[in-house]
Amino acid sequence: MMAKQNGGRPAAGAVDLGEVARVGQRSFATIAHLHGRMIRDSLRFQAELLDFARRRVGADIEAQDRLMRCSSPNDAAQVMNDFYQCAARDYSEEAAGLMKLCVGMAAEAAEETVAEANQKARPES
Repeated sequence: MMAKQNGGRPAAGAVDLGEVARVGQRSFATIAHLHGRMIRDSLRFQAELLDFARRRVGADIEAQDRLMRCSSPNDAAQVMNDFYQCAARDYSEEAAGLMKLCVGMAAEAAEETVAEANQKARPES
């Protein structure tokens, strides 16, 4: 219970525990929202990495099959050359794709945060 004086006004140095609780609730709600977003974005990123790994393993298996069918060292060298060129291209494209994904997730998070801050800044009716 808050000490009152001077016609019902809070005493000097008194703390409005109701306001402290309201601020705490808003802070916890924001933290929970950000935690959920972090988990969702982490899963999106991991799904992309797993899909890339699946594609690369498939390319590895295909290259091994092609190597087993080679009839000369020159054929094997061509298979390996094709494999490494494809791998370099795939890794480069994947790095660019992951960067684009991260930029998109950051932009979405920023938009949500600004919208949430604007909503909370409006006076309550």
